[in-house]
Amino acid sequence: MVFKCAYDLHYYPFDTQVCTIDLELSKFDMDSVNLIPAFTENKGPDKLDQFAISDVSLETNFDQSLVQCKIQLKRKPMYYIATTFMPTICILFMALVTLFIDQSHFEAIIMVALTAMLVMYTLFQSVATRLPTTAYLKLLDYWLIFALIMPFFVFSAEVINELLMDQSTKVQVRSANTMYGQVDTKFIVY
Repeated sequence: MVFKCAYDLHYYPFDTQVCTIDLELSKFDMDSVNLIPAFTENKGPDKLDQFAISDVSLETNFDQSLVQCKIQLKRKPMYYIATTFMPTICILFMALVTLFIDQSHFEAIIMVALTAMLVMYTLFQSVATRLPTTAYLKLLDYWLIFALIMPFFVFSAEVINELLMDQSTKVQVRSANTMYGQVDTKFIVY
């Protein structure tokens, strides 16, 4: 009897895993015993801590020397939706709203964008320590990286917009004539 469960976490926490239990006859027993799958029944709970059992099936190979029980486990993502996705959506919304605030409040806008970046980094570090370690990025990792980069783009857009506004408000007047002669003056209007 062999129990196998190789987890594929690419879509974590919205993943589904398939675990198998293999019952195989030895070469000596193949002549006298045939394994015929009849039915399977889960006598335990359908809902586990992190998973829900969504399907249980039996299969056999061509010479009936192997019966394989496949158990399909679907992860329950509500914990991650409540503790990771919803807070990041709120923080991203607050950061993006600053793009529509009047530039006269530039200092406050920048502080909101920077605070959003710091909070996202802290959340990223907190969540990353609790995630299963893999050699590849999971769906939750992609979301957290996106949520970490987005406030930076908001910050950059705000700074560029402020610099462009400064450039457009500068007015230069040269060679103003006065009764005492010609005087070069520059006026900067804010």
